[in-house]
Amino acid sequence: MESNPQVQVSVIIPVYNAGHRLRACVDSLVNQSIEEIELIFVLDCPTDGSDSVIKEYAEKYDNIVVIANEHNLNIGMSRNRGLEIAKGEYVAFCDHDDIVLSDMYKEMVNLGQQEDADVVLGVPQYTYSDSSLDETYFYPQTGDIREKLLPLIIGRDDDMSAWEFYFSHGVIWDNIYRRNFLKKNNIMFVDNNKITFEDNLFLIECLIYANKAVVHNKLVYLHTIEASNTASTDDFVKKEKIINYIHYLDSILVQNGLRDRYGRNFSRSVASYLKGCIRREYKNQGRKFRKTLELLNELREDQIMVRALRGLGHVDFLKGSRSIKSKILDSIIYKYICI
Repeated sequence: MESNPQVQVSVIIPVYNAGHRLRACVDSLVNQSIEEIELIFVLDCPTDGSDSVIKEYAEKYDNIVVIANEHNLNIGMSRNRGLEIAKGEYVAFCDHDDIVLSDMYKEMVNLGQQEDADVVLGVPQYTYSDSSLDETYFYPQTGDIREKLLPLIIGRDDDMSAWEFYFSHGVIWDNIYRRNFLKKNNIMFVDNNKITFEDNLFLIECLIYANKAVVHNKLVYLHTIEASNTASTDDFVKKEKIINYIHYLDSILVQNGLRDRYGRNFSRSVASYLKGCIRREYKNQGRKFRKTLELLNELREDQIMVRALRGLGHVDFLKGSRSIKSKILDSIIYKYICI
């Protein structure tokens, strides 16, 4: 389906149990200053009445499209369902409990068209229940933004001097993406019932394949931080999903000839995620080392993991291990997997 010139941007919003924040989110979307906009709500089997709220708005606004999943798909595959029917020149993604400032899509579409850009990146504010913690994250004024972002997103690190920048900009919902560019490069979301950090992988592929990515260095999006956010749940960081994420990321780098260029970043990411996996496994198994040993044995047979950790080295593997106890444990982990 080719771009419909009457639709400049399609915004895809998966909806599960959004709670009391849903109406404010939808209000911010239906009141956008751009007129040529379609809003695609993907109902992912909510159980709290969120579906009724969306259907209520759909009766009032002609530019709202509603998709109802037959069973819960989770956020990645729900976004893909939206992408399948989107008609806009650009597409964007919004979380069901966030707020979009009124001129976001008008200004960013205009910039994308002027610059002939495949990706336009905006500025988010992270909002907390304690508003004194709210923080707005702007981009650096110089340099290729892809060279700033890619090493950080690929290479999450326990020793994160740049953690704040990764945390604030390694996200997808304050950006817009040219739809035909996504289609041409077959960029979609992975199934995050199987692979975690689907937004990381999507953004990495967009930044790799884009002919041009530009920054709209203005606050456009308010992202709500709550304890119940998807990224904070145990299911989101299950060991199987983490391992699948690492394998998928490795395949992206290999396919694009980038393993050497970003190899050290990738190795740091592997170290960070695996240490977290092993600690959670140990804790979740009642601190019984037998189950943790099963995971270590699985990892030492995984050539992608072993190669990445050996490439990083023992000393760098221990960076970010703050206490003596954690340094000893992490040293044992490294030696068991790599030696």
